[in-house]
Amino acid sequence: MIIKEFLPNPAGKDTAGEYLILLNDGTEPVDLTGWQIKDLSGKIFSLQGYTLAPGQELKLSYRTTRIALNNNGETVYLFDSTGKAIDELSHSGTAGEGVIVSRMLEANQEVRQELLESLPEVTLQTASLIAPEQLLFFMALTAAILSGLAAWILNKFPRANSESFAHERIK
Repeated sequence: MIIKEFLPNPAGKDTAGEYLILLNDGTEPVDLTGWQIKDLSGKIFSLQGYTLAPGQELKLSYRTTRIALNNNGETVYLFDSTGKAIDELSHSGTAGEGVIVSRMLEANQEVRQELLESLPEVTLQTASLIAPEQLLFFMALTAAILSGLAAWILNKFPRANSESFAHERIK
């Protein structure tokens, strides 16, 4: 179970648009009875009556939790029914309007293995069929495409470019 993301500074009135999303990143359903969400100021919301299936998300608005997320530095904590800290997600500095605080979700082992198996196999015999100047051309082309893609990602998702956002998961 993780805190997938939260929005501390929505466009317009904060309390009308603030939310946080929990995600069951496990393989079994999780009954959240007795679990709690707590913010940096100590405000607590008890998760009663929620059960999340594997892969299911739960979006909780300010109207539900009554937790006002800070625009200038915030940490949201998730505790299980025994009081054990399960996860936390935070940002520092001032959150830009509409900027979602989130973490990059890692692909599980099965997905990684599937990706590795789908890569074409390059052998020494295959590589020797390529002339050095063709190899240099393809390397330059690949570098140009990757740098263009990186620029697009950083422009499309500005929080990925901000050093002011820290993402941490308690193990």
